[in-house]
Amino acid sequence: MITGVLDNNGKDEVIIDFGTQYGIWVWMNNNNWVQLHTLSPDTLVMGDIDNNGKDEVIIDFGEPYGIWVWMNNNNWVHLHSVSPDSMVTGDIDNNDQDEVIIDFGTQYGIWIWMNNNNWEKLHNLSPESMVTADIDGNEQNDVIIDFGTQYGIWIWMNNNNWVQLHTLSPDTLVIGDIDNNHQDEVIIDFGTQYGIWIWMNNNNWEPLHSVSPDSMVTGDIDNNGQDDIIIDFGTQYGIWVRMNNSTWEQLHSLSPKNMVTGNIDGMSEALAELDNTMLLPEANAEPLPKDEITELPLVSPQELP
Repeated sequence: MITGVLDNNGKDEVIIDFGTQYGIWVWMNNNNWVQLHTLSPDTLVMGDIDNNGKDEVIIDFGEPYGIWVWMNNNNWVHLHSVSPDSMVTGDIDNNDQDEVIIDFGTQYGIWIWMNNNNWEKLHNLSPESMVTADIDGNEQNDVIIDFGTQYGIWIWMNNNNWVQLHTLSPDTLVIGDIDNNHQDEVIIDFGTQYGIWIWMNNNNWEPLHSVSPDSMVTGDIDNNGQDDIIIDFGTQYGIWVRMNNSTWEQLHSLSPKNMVTGNIDGMSEALAELDNTMLLPEANAEPLPKDEITELPLVSPQELP
């Protein structure tokens, strides 16, 4: 599932892949179901790639169809015939127009669809995962990339230079402005040994919890301008929310299959009464190992087919 504003009315739509039997459907304006396509995709991402206030849906339909874009909730546009390993979106050149950052796998590496106009190569390595966020507060998205156990986490800063964040390869990366200073934090699950840590204000590491979660998302669920972290701690503990970077509140005792956040009613309301039937264990995180700088290999010239 993903969320995004398809019709530019301030309400997020929910785009859901119901699998091969039913395909892709959109919950429009929190009111009605609209079928987007009968095919079940490999990947769905959202972004306003033509800067008109409407999000596009960028879809990898897999082989033999490749990547297609549902433009302005109106028509299909073919982006590329190669089916990628993963995709993310973000405005990395600060012109209010989202780019599509695509990992085409070990053969082609990472490429960027810039300003809905041209392809630019970012790196020849194929990553484990990617997210985008403005971690230095300059209103320009940076690309945070996990290159796996050999190289760890690197950041493509301001579409200009590589900066290493950590030598460890994480289980999960999510982003959100959890202290409301218009600068995104990177919330990282380093697995069972180290748990969850936060890269705060692009400056320092802070431990969040020693329990490694099944999944994490962020969203401002109490409408105070500060992102909260919604965490699925699995069947033993269920879903908990790190509210305003301050307190833990249980959302539900059940562990979900997946989670997304979005403003589907055009408004924002505080959390309803919570199901506080279980306590989360005390955080007892092991310190992160010292971050030993390594070198990222150089980009080698190559052309997409």
